Amino acid sequence: AGELKIFVRIILPLCGPALATLGILTFLGSWNSFLWPLILASDERNYTLSVGVALLNQQIATNPALQMAGAAVMVVPILVVFIVFQRYVVQGFALSGLK
Repeated sequence: AGELKIFVRIILPLCGPALATLGILTFLGSWNSFLWPLILASDERNYTLSVGVALLNQQIATNPALQMAGAAVMVVPILVVFIVFQRYVVQGFALSGLK
């Protein structure tokens, strides 16, 4: 077998849980980014959801219920991504304890 076949058949399946965890953490970091989009975005349409929820307090009269609703909507995609990759993360935890 060549190097590519060894990589695809052996190494990549063993790295699946680590890659799933990396994907979740990368998505979580970019989804919750606050300062970088606040600095770079020149238009309010380009803000991330976390910046929008934080600026909601300044633009509209202080409404904690509206901010909590925005925060609840902000959590939904994170939960969906975690549920999709959950089996890989659990598999990684289970395989790490077999030594």
